[in-house]
Amino acid sequence: MPIFKTLNKPYPHEESIKKKIFIAALFGVFIGLFLLILKPFDIPNLTHKHKTIFLLGYGFITFLSMLITFVIFPVIFKKFHNKEKWTTGKEIIHITTTLFLIALLNIPYSAVFCNYCPPFETETYAGTLIFSMMSVFILGIFPVSIMVLVYQNILLKKNIKNAEIAIQKIKKRSTPQEKISIYSNNKRNMLSININQLLVIEANGNYINVYYEENDKLIKEMIRNTLKNTEDITEKHSNIIRCHKSYIVNLSKLKKVTGNAQGYKLTFNHLSFTVPVSRNLSKKILNQIQN
Repeated sequence: MPIFKTLNKPYPHEESIKKKIFIAALFGVFIGLFLLILKPFDIPNLTHKHKTIFLLGYGFITFLSMLITFVIFPVIFKKFHNKEKWTTGKEIIHITTTLFLIALLNIPYSAVFCNYCPPFETETYAGTLIFSMMSVFILGIFPVSIMVLVYQNILLKKNIKNAEIAIQKIKKRSTPQEKISIYSNNKRNMLSININQLLVIEANGNYINVYYEENDKLIKEMIRNTLKNTEDITEKHSNIIRCHKSYIVNLSKLKKVTGNAQGYKLTFNHLSFTVPVSRNLSKKILNQIQN
């Protein structure tokens, strides 16, 4: 079904703590001002001697709830918040959870600071919860869900377009028959190959996997070293560049670039897998390809 296909599409997973705090603060300010200016839910009849501060407090509850789901939940629910498998559906579930938490925290806030004064007054806890849930979801779920889908579509189109431009720029480069030597951390083992043979270097715990071509066949060599130490070896070669925390690639051997809402993936001859590009390195990689 089209709806399930849409929900399973990749979606960018925000990792920056600063950006998460900024987004939470932005939404908190928006909710506080929305309640204060537009006065929905019969707020004009609210009786409170510090009405303005009280209404802005709901913005703070929004901010606090978003901090919990943005910062704490990813640590607790690591499997669910796998950034490599983040989808549009997971983003909507994440947002729905945030809205539910906001609704729950609004109840004790109303009880403590307004003593269930109208229009937040109901006869039972269940009634209070239902009113709180309805208020939060009416304000948030539909516009936020639409925003998620629109943002996902914008990123998808942008990354596909950039990938197509990059593909047009990929050319067969006449790389010199210069040797590159990749050695183990104790320098007892060393792999020496031509630069134009090297495809990808992959992190593998305390080892690295070096993928290279030899007689038109793929060879995989495992060497005891870290990707960071190896990057110190390869950095003098402009086309050999780190594109991800787990990968160094030889852009001279790049076959294809593909893009989706999460970012870009690089394809090389002989390799059965695609190499992801970290979002913070996407611009650098695309510029290197296009130039």
